Amino acid sequence: MSNSPLVKHTKLSPNNSGRRTHGIDRITIHCVVGHMSLQGLGDWFAKTSTQESSNYGIDDSGQVGMFVEEGNRSWCSSSKANDQRAVTIETASDKTAPYKVTDAALAGLIDLCTDICRRNGKTKLIWFGDKAKTLAYEPKANEMVMTVHQWFKNKSCPGAYLLGKHEYIAAEVNRRLGSAADGTALTGKAQIPAEKLAAFLLSKNSAPKLNGVDTGQLAQLYISEGEAEGIRGDLAFCQSCLETGYWQFKGDVKPSQNNFSGIGATGNGAAGASFPDARTGIRAQIQHLKAYASKDALKNPCVDPRYNLVTKGCAPTVEELSGRWAADKGYAEKILSVYKEAASFKDGTVAKFPYLVKVTADALNVRSGPGTSYKVNMTIRDQGTYTIVEEKNGWGRLESGAGWISLKYTQRK
Repeated sequence: MSNSPLVKHTKLSPNNSGRRTHGIDRITIHCVVGHMSLQGLGDWFAKTSTQESSNYGIDDSGQVGMFVEEGNRSWCSSSKANDQRAVTIETASDKTAPYKVTDAALAGLIDLCTDICRRNGKTKLIWFGDKAKTLAYEPKANEMVMTVHQWFKNKSCPGAYLLGKHEYIAAEVNRRLGSAADGTALTGKAQIPAEKLAAFLLSKNSAPKLNGVDTGQLAQLYISEGEAEGIRGDLAFCQSCLETGYWQFKGDVKPSQNNFSGIGATGNGAAGASFPDARTGIRAQIQHLKAYASKDALKNPCVDPRYNLVTKGCAPTVEELSGRWAADKGYAEKILSVYKEAASFKDGTVAKFPYLVKVTADALNVRSGPGTSYKVNMTIRDQGTYTIVEEKNGWGRLESGAGWISLKYTQRK
């Protein structure tokens, strides 16, 4: 478990129970009952006589302090069970009811809740507003639930003001996370690993038209670039399977463009944008998806030439890409159909190596290395079946040791 990068002040309290015994799936917001600074709150929690603490605190300016590391259980909610699974946040407030907080503190609270959800792999923050329903609910792996102190002890915390803001806080956090009541959020962590995505692609096309990467490297780029921006790389990969025809490139976009999502390809022969390498093309796609999914700023330098043309956060789910990314009203359904097939694909259904290919060309050169710059060792003219034991940049190495052939002129058996 990591700590929030938003923290500006740290003073760790001795008042904690050490490592949690339950995974984080709750957030509990409290009011300080006073406009205390982060330093003042830290000093208060530093006293063993206080017998209280929280994981984080928010001051009037919206800045964040940390008093108990996120992986440890704080003493904050008058409930051991709740504190074992909840990230607790004390928020500077008025001293009297309704214990109002500043607008800056509320904004900082929303930023922190969004960050907590993201780092813990949660794509949805839930506020039921009902004690019995909340405490009986077992959150799904991608869900975070909000609880309040007054459910565990006879007191007003977090106060009427913050209590009345819980629905708004959840809605705003979910907007930033790209979550929705219905739909498949574009934001979050990938659910399909790179190895499975690569194997799935090879099951559809034994010789994808790639530049400078193999299928494994390609899939890993989607995962890593997606993680950098908080976008699901597995969904982006499936989008590219649709856009490129599983990297066959039978439309206006050519393999040399490294444009795997049709950015700028508007039809009628318009080839769209070109990128110097696969990583840049994938980064542009991830950034374009983030423009649709979120109002958050990019983490990496912008390489998407159409990033500024998108109304930020207008389509937080895959379903909302239809009619936006593409005019096709069934666009999202097609992406999700690919995703469903990839998710259910059984690893090992298509073993990566070795596998058989049938030569489709009348004459196919066997070269000493994976590329046309290598010398020709021999020429295959029988359109026979051969065993491939290694791939590199669209070339396959023959089991016989004769050399490498271009998989472009073969069909996988």
